[in-house]
Amino acid sequence: MRWLSSFSMGAKLLFAPALIVVLLIAVSAIAYDGVARQQGEEVRFHQYQRALEIAAASQAAMVGSYAAVVQLIQTEGNASQEEMQFYVEDMRASVHDMSTGIERGMADSAAFSEEEQTLYQTMGEQAKVFAQGVDDLAEAALTSPYQAPSLLGYVRADYTRLQGLLSRMLVLQEELSAQAFATANMTAASVTKVLAIAVVSAIVLALLVGLLMRY
Repeated sequence: MRWLSSFSMGAKLLFAPALIVVLLIAVSAIAYDGVARQQGEEVRFHQYQRALEIAAASQAAMVGSYAAVVQLIQTEGNASQEEMQFYVEDMRASVHDMSTGIERGMADSAAFSEEEQTLYQTMGEQAKVFAQGVDDLAEAALTSPYQAPSLLGYVRADYTRLQGLLSRMLVLQEELSAQAFATANMTAASVTKVLAIAVVSAIVLALLVGLLMRY
């Protein structure tokens, strides 16, 4: 170990901290990458949850439309305005929830893949068509009860197309979520490996410091 004696005391004292700083930088870089990937996972989770909420709201609007028409048929178009107003408000509230969910999804489009952006845009356009159909049926239920049943078929067709797009969105989110979790597992394994190296290196550094101080 005579070569160690060629180093000055200042160099010997700086050697160990310098190596520790390098290790800390490496661990920090991997940890930062892990945090960034975790944020990506959160985006995937929130988008999957939002897609489910949009699907539930659109389904509620469709169920409300059926319920309103059934009530009109059962009463032969003589349902009270108060009763029909209850159905109409429920339908419009569901449509509002659906539209709000899509708008919030579009607001986060910067974090989307190109496929997600395209699908969201198409889904948004179809949601507007469905929302207009529900609104037309709701208005007819209040003002032209005998016309409302004839509009239900159009609303149903618009709803079916929207559900097809939502199904594609859910499948896409499942695939992207699976990829995100797989990447997260790889990152966790990398962090564990680097930490293990850091621990071993710390022990080696402690021995080196002891040797440096002896020579």
